[in-house]
Amino acid sequence: MELWFVEKNFYTFSIRPFPEIFSINIAFTLLLIPSITFIYLLVAGKMASWLRLIFTIALCAFVPYAEEQAVQYGFLSLGDQWNSYYSSVGYFIFLVLIWKLYKWNRSIAAK
Repeated sequence: MELWFVEKNFYTFSIRPFPEIFSINIAFTLLLIPSITFIYLLVAGKMASWLRLIFTIALCAFVPYAEEQAVQYGFLSLGDQWNSYYSSVGYFIFLVLIWKLYKWNRSIAAK
């Protein structure tokens, strides 16, 4: 998704490793997102379903603030057509999907 958004000029990663090769920030994509996802699964796995939903919504509501901070520190530049709502909804869908896959995988492994 990031590659598509970058190519459509919704946003750009101003600071990124290997900018001559990658238009996206591979450190964010290959390190930060998987790390946060791993921590999310650890924490969410210890919660009741209703609390997990609230936690997921709260986490996704935090994303626009994180984007704003990334812009302020020069890591990210947002295009005119960008709306941080896209990130909140996108990460919510991502986390729900990852959670469902995680639970499905655990159910298969338990058999």
